[in-house]
Amino acid sequence: MKPFVQLVCICLITLLALAQACTPVDKGPNTKVDKKGGYKNLKLDAPYDSLKKLVTLNQTLDDPCTATKKFEITTEPYTTLSTIRLDKVEVEFVRDSLYRVILHKRYSYQVDRELHETYRAQFGQPSEERMTLAGTKYTTYKWIGAEAYIYIIQRDHADLDIEYGSFQGRDRSIDEAEKCAQRKLEKGDNI
Repeated sequence: MKPFVQLVCICLITLLALAQACTPVDKGPNTKVDKKGGYKNLKLDAPYDSLKKLVTLNQTLDDPCTATKKFEITTEPYTTLSTIRLDKVEVEFVRDSLYRVILHKRYSYQVDRELHETYRAQFGQPSEERMTLAGTKYTTYKWIGAEAYIYIIQRDHADLDIEYGSFQGRDRSIDEAEKCAQRKLEKGDNI
């Protein structure tokens, strides 16, 4: 009976060690994303006034209800990422603080490969999320820090968006959108 008990104990210890080894380890937020803090010298959560001194901003949206303003940047060095010439660079402000920077590029295998090599070398392995929305397939690669995030969003092998965003800015955006919706409800406007 004693060898049987020893065998059971050895098996239990081995199973416990295997279970611990197979349990995914949460490495916490990606500190490299937070350290980067934005795209080039466009720092997330920076005030509008400090950024307009750095680059020419062409306004594309001004929504006073949600306190949101969007601008397009058409000047170098912002329209180039490594060797990739971007189709469009947008910045979005909420309450006059930079919420996110979105880089747009038409999909090609070469561009996709170069982007992934660049971002994986700089920030490590991303998490991946796939979904289909209104018939469009999306694959999102995510690097998430404590204060900021970077996403590469691929739509049906047609478009690529690289989004640098601030969680604080996202919270401001959600807060302002809720306040706007509430004001519209109180006025009786259609949302």
